[in-house]
Amino acid sequence: MVKPRPPTMRTNWRYIAAQIVPASFVPDPREVYYAIIDASTWMWGDVVTSAMQPAVIEAVAGRVIIRCARGHEDALEAALAAVTSVNGSRAAIHPVRTSGTLRALRREVPVPAPEEDGRMVDMKGESYRILSQSGQKVDLVKDGIKKQVSLYVTQEDLEEYNATNAGTDGI
Repeated sequence: MVKPRPPTMRTNWRYIAAQIVPASFVPDPREVYYAIIDASTWMWGDVVTSAMQPAVIEAVAGRVIIRCARGHEDALEAALAAVTSVNGSRAAIHPVRTSGTLRALRREVPVPAPEEDGRMVDMKGESYRILSQSGQKVDLVKDGIKKQVSLYVTQEDLEEYNATNAGTDGI
């Protein structure tokens, strides 16, 4: 029977909580892992990436938690900054906090709440739900029976449309 390794001989892990942008993007953990591995291999090469031993622990809308070997946190954070897409969808991963335990990380970096507020806008005779609004960018979605229609407009576009079409509900 094989004895378990004593704590002094086990690998010390570090956990990195990162924000995934856009916040409405629901990532597949496997695809996030592939994107991180690609970026890390591109930046640091195969040897450093294998020594890093990155693994995706959790991937939810707005947040991802990645594990790596102690001493490689900085290299992994740099690789996270190089991620520009996940499975063909444009996405960015921004490191927020590093910790030695998952409990502390989950306590200090909660899952961001969805930005859905249910507000509606009428454009061209159709009713659209505001999915997210950041700065001047407004994402509108119309849920249909067969497909979902997305519009990407700016705050100025909405104001112009509402000014020319008096009587519509605006933001």
